[in-house]
Amino acid sequence: LLLQADTRSFVVDRDHDRFLLDGVPFRYVSGSLHYFRVPRVLWADRLYKMRLSGLNAIQFYVPWNYHEPEPGVYNFNGSRDLIAFLNEAAKANMFVILRPGPYICAEWDMVLLPKIHPWLYHNGGNIISIQVENEYGSYKACDVIYLRHLAGLFRALLGDQILLFTTDGPEGLKCGSLKGLYTTVDFGPADNMTKIFALLRKYEPHGPLVNSEYYTGWLDYWGQNHSTRGIPAVTRGLEKMLKLGASVNMYMFHGGTNFGYWNGADEKGRFLPITTSYDYDAPISEAGDPTPKFFALRNSISKFQEIPLGPLPPPSPKMMLGPLTLNLDGDLLAFLDFLCPHGPIRSILPMTFEAVKQDHGFMLYRTYLTQTIFEPTLFWVPNNGVHDRAYVMVDGVRT
Repeated sequence: LLLQADTRSFVVDRDHDRFLLDGVPFRYVSGSLHYFRVPRVLWADRLYKMRLSGLNAIQFYVPWNYHEPEPGVYNFNGSRDLIAFLNEAAKANMFVILRPGPYICAEWDMVLLPKIHPWLYHNGGNIISIQVENEYGSYKACDVIYLRHLAGLFRALLGDQILLFTTDGPEGLKCGSLKGLYTTVDFGPADNMTKIFALLRKYEPHGPLVNSEYYTGWLDYWGQNHSTRGIPAVTRGLEKMLKLGASVNMYMFHGGTNFGYWNGADEKGRFLPITTSYDYDAPISEAGDPTPKFFALRNSISKFQEIPLGPLPPPSPKMMLGPLTLNLDGDLLAFLDFLCPHGPIRSILPMTFEAVKQDHGFMLYRTYLTQTIFEPTLFWVPNNGVHDRAYVMVDGVRT
């Protein structure tokens, strides 16, 4: 029997260091899947496989720039249909741990949060908790006023019943935690679990232990080898946490793909762009196949809670493409009339992406030199004007 909305609750039992779901002790074993990295037609398949692994919850971000390409213009259609994804998660009998981030709160406070209000668990939906910010303690600002402001906005729009939490690495707990928000931590199989959970207890003395990002793999950078995490280490770490009664989210459980130009980058002394693939060495591969890690984790989870009945998911069907031949028809500049049929935007000074309503991708800037330069000359961009990557061409030839 389904409970009435007014009888549903998900709360922290600080006396016994656990969660209570409708008054009953509860522990979630969750996995991350990002709907914006998976085509909509595959959502149900991936969620079904995650449920069959033994997970009872799914965790995901809501990227503001994916839904708001320019200020005041919102897109919740097609693969951006957040409500449709929440509905697919409900069909898979999965609870939701939502991570809407800071920008959404600041710029979508009248758009996103009211949309999800009916999906909160106490209102009859499947969202049991919501993260405020994301690893904010990693930033040097340590701005508690900012966190309080965000928490106030969330409470004003969602009420006092929904569980709000923060997530930080061990070194970020000091500046990332806030009274009134439940404090969780993130770490991987190679980290010292005992030491990190002991540190977490300094900021959250009572309540369930929670690892909000237990890393099943890692991301890849262009030009480097594929990152992997060994199965024994991943399963061993998971079982240790579950023996402690902790709730765990595995990041990622299915990574998916960074379509188009949506891949990000890191700055670790040098520019490190992330690959199109977001496979992450996750239990479900980028192609949607259950991997040996999937079945090993399924076995580990089965030691602590019941695994759903049903046929084990087979590998996803593949298409035989055969050899692919690419023919060069010309360089990029030769096709500008086709790419930009209305011609260029003319301006005195270079315009930003935002000024021309270009949310990502490439911009081509062209100008004519007013004098002939015979000596090698330094090309200077003021104020660190290139924030990603630039190619410089002179008379159509790349320098």
